Order: sequence, then structure tokens, then C-alpha cells
Amino acid sequence: MNEAQRGIGSIRVTFARIALPALAWWAAPLTAQQQPPVLDTVAIVASRTRAADAARSVDVITRDQIVRSSAHSIADVLSTAMGVDVYGRSAAQGDVSIRGSSAEQVVVFVDGVRMTDVQSAHYTLDLAVPLAAVQRIEILRGAGSALYGPDAVGGVINIITSRARTGASVRSGSFGNVGAGVSVGRERGALSLGASADFDKSDGHRDGTDYSLGQGRASLSTRVAGGTLLTNAALGIRDFGAADFYAPYNSAERTSTTTLDSRWSRALGAWSLEVAGATRRHRDHYVLIRGNPSFYENRHLSWQSSGELAAKRDAGPVALALGAEGAHQQLSSARLGGRREWRGALFAEGTMGDPTSAAGHAGVRLDHSSVYGDFFSPSVSASAPVGRWVRVHASGGLGFRAPTWMERYYTDPSNQGDPNLRPERFRTGDVGARAAVSGWALDVTAFTRRATHLIDWVKPAATPTAVWRTMNVGEATYHGLEAALDLPSVGGVTTSVFGNWLTLEASQGDALVGKYALRPITQQAGLRVASPAGRALSARVDLVNARRAMEGSYLTGDARLALARGAYRFTLDVRNLADAEWLDASGKPAAGRGVYAGIEWNR
Repeated sequence: MNEAQRGIGSIRVTFARIALPALAWWAAPLTAQQQPPVLDTVAIVASRTRAADAARSVDVITRDQIVRSSAHSIADVLSTAMGVDVYGRSAAQGDVSIRGSSAEQVVVFVDGVRMTDVQSAHYTLDLAVPLAAVQRIEILRGAGSALYGPDAVGGVINIITSRARTGASVRSGSFGNVGAGVSVGRERGALSLGASADFDKSDGHRDGTDYSLGQGRASLSTRVAGGTLLTNAALGIRDFGAADFYAPYNSAERTSTTTLDSRWSRALGAWSLEVAGATRRHRDHYVLIRGNPSFYENRHLSWQSSGELAAKRDAGPVALALGAEGAHQQLSSARLGGRREWRGALFAEGTMGDPTSAAGHAGVRLDHSSVYGDFFSPSVSASAPVGRWVRVHASGGLGFRAPTWMERYYTDPSNQGDPNLRPERFRTGDVGARAAVSGWALDVTAFTRRATHLIDWVKPAATPTAVWRTMNVGEATYHGLEAALDLPSVGGVTTSVFGNWLTLEASQGDALVGKYALRPITQQAGLRVASPAGRALSARVDLVNARRAMEGSYLTGDARLALARGAYRFTLDVRNLADAEWLDASGKPAAGRGVYAGIEWNR
């Protein structure tokens, strides 16, 4: 038995010891059932020290916003957020970036646990988190390396889950789509348990983009040794056509993701202590030619495990956080070989002041990699009121990203990695202002990011048939402006608009064509209109106009019409409302307009 198999067995045994007794308890009759409390935030995305950092650009997508949208997945939810680019190939797989970053420059967490895939950012959204389990999504726009370490350059996404929901849903619609989901939650004394699962399949919007996705998540909370213990286990399996995803062939792919994490926290006088551990196993089987698997196929198994110890203290105007973390990452691959890396970090953060008045925040982090050595990531931020209605803010920091194993070692007939890639280095900063008066709310931020040793898959612009190769393409400077405006409600109808603009100056000029880092969204404008909450008949429309570097602009949008009748809700969703045409990450047409009808039941 190899090391990966022993690890899988350990997860199964641990899950059985925790979940089976809890499931037996849950199945027993309860004389008095109560809805368990919503799971509180495990990690606030903008700061470890306090629940809010007014100096950072943060969006929070609430559960109510998710339910009222036409989103069928976490990727759908993120796709309409300001500054976020979900660069998909199909509903089965997509990359996510923020503020013009590449997908490798964004870190994704679930309940404060790092889920970003160590092999390739293409698999970061393989989260095994059913949408029914999501309580809210926090999005930090801008560098977070001093908070969360490597890769947190463009931003950070933290998905907060809940065990409180009991319900079920089914839907069907365009492209042969069928979906279903179920979730349950129970509480007994200090013990609470939740579980959710969903399934989604489609014939695909074009040949070779069919998919079948299934995922489930179970959560357990209890009191242990004077503190609270939270444990989560999840499994997701994806089978999908991958035609033209990475090469011009009718390919197929299967991925499976298994996660297990546990966090214990306890108050110790003026301090609070948190101890956490997590593991994520990801398996990928890629077949280049669907009808002839023996011609070329890849099998990868990546495994990442981490542990963290953090202490926090909030003493009046000063809040502190100190901690250490360690991680082990390994890869077993038929094409990339066997790889292994250790990483450790020490971090410290401090906040002074009151978020309602002037406040400042400073963070510092020292990372060590067994492959790339040491990295130092400091950050500072501050905010202050100007008059009665306006608040100004500014932040800055340093960040880094080490090349992924895919970028270093991947090879197929159309792509060639480079094992000698150097880590990317970044300097970032932003400044902005927020104003709120009489129902109006305006948030404007200008930002800049300077990259050295920027990594991308590139080919000569003059040779379109050349092989894609990874390369440190040199230096690049990004300048951007983003603005969001919430208008006063009219008759309960809420309206929000946003826009962001980005310029990119790269040292390689027009000599090279890039796949990811050199092809960001350069213009984005959005409009969201939602009917009053709490009414039997409700509607919401999201429109987004976007333009990617070296491409034309396009207008797309999504809409949901819902009718509530008691515990049931009937939904009609339209995706790509304008039936817009644009190219997805594979360079092929994205899905056109789709119409879906569904029924939801919530207790």
C-alpha cells in the first residue's frame, strides 16, 4: 500500500469514527427539535484580528442574495461580483481571478481552510461544497499575502458554510440539464450536525462539454475540553467532456476531491486560542482523445495537509493576532513525476483604533518553502472619516507566488512546462473613499499592482501554431479603478451598479500572446435590480458587460423569477439573458441562453 492509499484509509477511518455515531444520533427520534444556530465566521477575510477592516476592499455575498439569484453553483455566484472573473470552460470547470490577476494569484478558503489546489489553479473550484451549504461568501480584493501567505496577490475568497438548513430542490432545463439537492440540519444540546449534497448533469452547450457532477458535505459541532470543535468532511466527483480545454481534441476528464478539516477554539482569559488541521486530496484523470484513451492520458494525485496555531487578543483599541502554520504538499503523477514540498510560516497582525473612527492595521508574515526558500510579506492599511458622510482608506503590501507543479512539469502535444521558473513577486497598493447618505452608498477605489518574473503560458504572436510554453515573461504593471453605487430603494426595489477598468503594461510588449496572466478582463460594468424581499412573487436581474484584453466586449446577464407558496418555491431562471457570444477559456464559444425551471422546499 502506497502513502496516498494509507492517507485515504486514514481519512475514511476518521470520518467513520466521527460521522457514524453522529448520524445514528441524528436518526433517533427527537422530542423537541430546534434549528441549530448558523455557523459563525471561522475567519474574517480582511483581518484575523477583528470582524471588519474598513481599510480593505471587501464584498460579502449573503445567503439571501444567493437564494434570490439564478446561480446554480459557487462559480455562478462569483461571476456577477465586481472585479471577479470566472473564466470558465464549462459548468464543470473554471478559473477565478480578481482585479486582473491570473487564477493562480487568488486563494480560495472554505471556513478559513485553504482549498486552492497545489497542482493547478484549474482545480481550485473543485470545492465539494453544495450551494445549499453556503451561508455567505467573502471576497477580499487586493493583496492578502501578509494574511494568508503565497498566491494571495489578486485577492482572497472565503466561503462560509452553515449546518442550519433543511430542504430539497430539483430543476431541469436547457442543454439537457438536470439538477437536484438536499440538505438537513439537527441539534441536540451542544451537538449539532448538518449534511448537504447536490447533483448536476448536462449534455453540454457544444459537443464535448457534457458533464455529471456530484458532491456532498457533512459538518459536526460539539463542545470539547472547554472549547468548540468544528469538523467538516466533503467529497466531490466530476466527470466532464473537455473538448479543446487544453488541446484541440475531443478530450475527457474525471476529478475527485476529498477534504477533511477540524478546528478547535477556546477563550483563555483575554486571549482566544485556535488549533486547526486540514487535508485535501485531489485526483485527476485526463484523456486527450476521448475515443482512444491509450493514445495519451494523465493521472495525477495531489495531497495537501496543513496545521495552524493562532492566538488572538482584543484589548480595547488594540487587537493582536499571533500564530504559526505548516503545510505539506505532494504530487504523484504519471506525467509530472513524484513531487514534494514543505512550507512553514510565522505571522503577526495588529489593529489599532475603532472601525467607526480612525483605525490602522499592520501585518507581517515570514514563509519558508523547502523548494524556494524564504519570503517576507508585510502589509499596512488605514482608514479615517472625513466629515460626516465620507470615509477614506488606503492599503499596501508585498506578495509572492511560487510556480505550480503544472506550470513547472506539465507536458502534452500542445503545452510545455518549465521546471526552472522563478517565483513571481508583487508590490500592491490601493486608495479609495466610501460615502453613504440618504440611502445612497458609493465606494470608489484605485489600485496598482507591480509584478516581476510574471508567469504565463505564452507563444510567439507571429506563430499561432506554436506550442504553449510557461515562461517568466518579465515585468508587468496593472492600474485599475473600481466603483460601486447602491441607489435608494424605490417601492422596495433595490438597484446597484458597478464598474471596473484595468490597464496592463507588460515588458514583453506584443511579441508574445498569453493564455491567462496577459489576458485579464480590462473593462467590466454591472447592473443588479431586485424586487422587494419577503413577497410571494420576486425577481432579480444581473447584467454584466465585459471586455477581455485583445477581445471585443460582450453583454450577458442572468435573471430569476420566483413564486413562494408555503414551504415551496417555484423558480424560473434564465442564464446568459442576452444570448451573448464570447470565447471561453478554451477559445471556443461560451454557452448561449439557457432556461431552467425548478422547485425548492425549505422547512
